[in-house]
Amino acid sequence: MGDFNIHPPNEDDSHEDSEIIRSIRESGQLFESLVPGSASKSLGREIEWIYMRGAPGVLAGDFNYAGIEHDIRADGEALSRVGHKIFLIAGDWDWSCTEEHSDELQSLVDGLTVVRSPDLGHFPMSENPAAFRRVLDPVLAAIESR
Repeated sequence: MGDFNIHPPNEDDSHEDSEIIRSIRESGQLFESLVPGSASKSLGREIEWIYMRGAPGVLAGDFNYAGIEHDIRADGEALSRVGHKIFLIAGDWDWSCTEEHSDELQSLVDGLTVVRSPDLGHFPMSENPAAFRRVLDPVLAAIESR
């Protein structure tokens, strides 16, 4: 899975957090690291609260699925059959989906439109609704015009 792994697997403990996740979690800054500085602190705390209400390890499990168990690149051919109907909105603050990741995915999926925003992170519609709307409205207009 190459660079898409957030938790790089190894022979000893393939489901353990990667060093970056571990250091961020230990610093207490996991959610802050996924949310842009321009986002409201109260909205960031709300997102964190939602995850905290789940079972222990839910966020780590989400990252494990996205980083180890599922590699979207393997679905590039199937997604290409959808045609020019797929938009990926990605935030520059989301280190789990970097520009390199979205560029690679765009090269694998025919017709994929990638829209990146410097004002969004991992939880775009929750962390910064106004910035998400500024990105979403043109996407919806493009879809409507097709």
